[in-house]
Order: sequence, then C-alpha cells, then structure tokens
Amino acid sequence: MKMATPRRYLQTHLPLPLYNKLRQMKALLRNEDDSDFAIRTRALLQEEPELEYLLSVLPSDSKCIDVGGNLGYFSYHLCHTFPEGKVAAFEARRDLFKRLCNNLDGFANFRAYNLAISDKAGELEIVLDPSHANSSVENLPLQRGMLRQKVRATSIDDFFPSLNFESLDFLKIDVEGHESKVLQGASETIKRFRPVILCESENRHLRSQGDSVERIITWVQESFDYNCFYYRERQLRAFSTEIVPQDRVAKVPSYIYNWIFIPAERVSP
Repeated sequence: MKMATPRRYLQTHLPLPLYNKLRQMKALLRNEDDSDFAIRTRALLQEEPELEYLLSVLPSDSKCIDVGGNLGYFSYHLCHTFPEGKVAAFEARRDLFKRLCNNLDGFANFRAYNLAISDKAGELEIVLDPSHANSSVENLPLQRGMLRQKVRATSIDDFFPSLNFESLDFLKIDVEGHESKVLQGASETIKRFRPVILCESENRHLRSQGDSVERIITWVQESFDYNCFYYRERQLRAFSTEIVPQDRVAKVPSYIYNWIFIPAERVSP
C-alpha cells in the first residue's frame, strides 16, 4: 500500500486555512532567495520544451510581452535569445516584481511593470501564495487562508502604446486562471499584430469559475482565426479536446498545460 507523503497527509487532514498558514511559516523560515536563478533558468528549457521551440522560430528582433513575469525565468530566455528585440514583463506581486527586476537587471532590452493584466484598468486583489508560484487574482479553492494584496490592473490594449513597440511577435500568459480576462483585454492588439501566443491554462484553475481550457481555446481560434497546438517529443501537435487534462495529480510528461496559438495564415496546410 502506497504511503501518503507528509504534505499530502496534511492537505487531507488539516483545514485548508490552517494548512496554508503552515505553508506561509515554512516559506518565511526558508527565506527564499534567487541565488539559484541561473540553475532554475536553465532547467526551464527541460521543464517546458515548448520554450526552446518558440525561441527557434521567432524573429531575432522579436517584441515580446510576458504576462505573469514571476521571477523572470521566461523573460531571461527571451532577452538573451533576442538581444535586438524588446521584452516587457508584467508582475502584479510587489515582492516578486522587485526580484524580477533584480534578476534581469543586466538586460538593456528589458522593462518590467508592477501591474496586473486583465480586461480593463482598475484595482484587483491578488492572493499571495507562500511560494513564488500559484498566486492569482481569481478566488481559487486552494487559496483559502492566504494573504491578499491590492494591485493596480490594466489591459494589454490600454497599455500597449506606452511600450513603444512597433509590433508584437510573442505574447506569453501565465496567470493561474485569469487568462480569459487577459486575452479579452488584448483583443485589439492580437488582431492588429497577430503575435504567436503561449498561454498556460489548466482546468483545475478554471473549473471553479465555470470556465474551461476547451472553451478558452475554442474562443481564441474562432475570435482571432488562430490554430492551437501543444509541443511534445520535439513536435508541434494539433490541439484536440481529448488530450486536455481535467486534474493534475503529478508532474508527468503527459500533463499538458501550455497551449501555443499561431495565426492561421502562418500554419502550413
């Protein structure tokens, strides 16, 4: 009989607010820093192989937007690979924003903004996960008992003129369940510039909102005339509803959560 891990046991037997309080204490005692930023950045290419593919097909002077910049792992690769391009990252959490700026301080082609991206300008409340991951402006079931922070929000369409980008080649979205609002607020920019889009989307984040990965993908395809793909075994594969995971039980290669949208006119028949 397989024994439950200590973490799984506590998740199962403790009230969720108490479990999250323990996670907050653990994060505080651990005093997480970015001394291993270079190692984690290199590891991202193995953890998310679609990134390596995208870096190989995007223009050398790509203009890129990173929504959900976090600590800068993704932006680092964009800045390093496209020194003639421009990268703008948006990170809503103030603590992560400072670390993001520090981690990418050496890149002249990088700018960071302490803003949440949504469908309109205003104020949102973000849940502060004890780690640097999993924070969201959505009320996800697993976030009860966590600290919260008011953040300024804008949309890609509203903010884009401030970036002074002549074009947009790539848009990356990782917002833990808020991707529908981000895409809605970027509609005019997407229609105008037709960027390649990499969107992380999981039903475990969307189900409580009455949304789904399948609905988001269908909406993007129909609204913007894009085709959707995922990347496995060094191949770009066409999206189908049958391969969308409903739950995440482990970090396994078969778990698909990164969806690549490419304008239909750029897809070979």
